[in-house]
Amino acid sequence: MTDEEREALLAELHEQETGTIILEPQSTFNQGIVGYDAEQNKLIYSYQLLAEACGVDWLEYNTIPAGDYVENYPIITREEDD
Repeated sequence: MTDEEREALLAELHEQETGTIILEPQSTFNQGIVGYDAEQNKLIYSYQLLAEACGVDWLEYNTIPAGDYVENYPIITREEDD
């Protein structure tokens, strides 16, 4: 997903007031957005891109565990090694 596609998606979600959870700070986490699941109303983030943006330790100990406490937490996908 390009930066322009990400910006357009986020603008559309904001305009429609969908209430979609967006990870903060967006200046860091938006780099990891790879899609949107309209049926679940959840953004899809790439684990690899998030790890590059904020570091694996931060991601594993602060970001991912928050999903246990937040309803409708975004989807974080992991691409398996070939």
